[in-house]
Amino acid sequence: SKGTAMTDFVSRGSIQSVVEGSGSTRAKDSATVSPTAGGTILELYVQEGQQVTEGEQLYRMDDTAAQEAVTAAQETVNKCAKDLQAIYDSAKDLTISAPHSGKLMEVADLKVGNTVNAGDPIATLVNDTKLRLSLYYNYTYENEISVGQAVQVSIPSVMSTLSGKVEQINKVRFISPEGGIYFEVVLVLDNPGTLTEGMDASAVLTAADGTPIYPYENGQFKYYETTKITAKVKGPVEYAGLLNYADVKAGQLLVRLGAEDNQEEISAKQDALKTAQEKLDTALKELQRSGPHFRHRPLLQPERGHGGQLRTGHHHRRHQRHDRGYQHR
Repeated sequence: SKGTAMTDFVSRGSIQSVVEGSGSTRAKDSATVSPTAGGTILELYVQEGQQVTEGEQLYRMDDTAAQEAVTAAQETVNKCAKDLQAIYDSAKDLTISAPHSGKLMEVADLKVGNTVNAGDPIATLVNDTKLRLSLYYNYTYENEISVGQAVQVSIPSVMSTLSGKVEQINKVRFISPEGGIYFEVVLVLDNPGTLTEGMDASAVLTAADGTPIYPYENGQFKYYETTKITAKVKGPVEYAGLLNYADVKAGQLLVRLGAEDNQEEISAKQDALKTAQEKLDTALKELQRSGPHFRHRPLLQPERGHGGQLRTGHHHRRHQRHDRGYQHR
């Protein structure tokens, strides 16, 4: 048989659904910022909860110690580099050449195979193409003598007179036994090839009114230039071209020394330089860290009592959903 139909009233309403749960939120990017070394914070640029951007400085620490460490490390690097360069440069000093043209004198008696030490005398090189003569004139004539003035130099030993000129005037005070006061005049003249150091000579100058100006006494010729040549490094003699009174040109080879085996010393200096450079790099990094910056873009609030460590909190979250629908009454 057919059942009985049931009827009721229908009304419009909402169907409510509630979901509850708990969990932890976690930041996409986070960073812990703390000093890498002990020190005094001089300035603090942020406050707790402040929004910051990447690269923004948070605080500034006293970097005096870091600066001193960098300076000391740099000085060590410089010294090690200088020591190593000195070894490389010593190879150039194995060749001894004439620093200027002139005549060799007081040459060392060197033979192939002899050992020369740093500082050993090799020779004296004199430039005798010109000669100097120092004479003293009375201060009465100090305004009558000038640099470049022409003079006639007389050399008694060869009974000749040569032309020269005033090279330098020195207003010194030479007092003679007779009580006269004199100043120094340095003369220079070309050497015709027959004059040498130690020869007596004199020169009479002429005042503006034609009065002759005589020096207090004769002087002696000096070589125009004198250079003592010494060895700068140690080594065995491979070549020696030294002869007393031999004329040489500037740059002419005089002595060549053989190189000693210094590879072990070079390796030690290279290692010392590498170690010093590594210490300098470390000191520079520590100095840079004295003013830290954010590496990310955090928006997290530091918890009190955790030394500035950025952490997330634990939150309970309740999600509620409302749907539109029909409610059966």
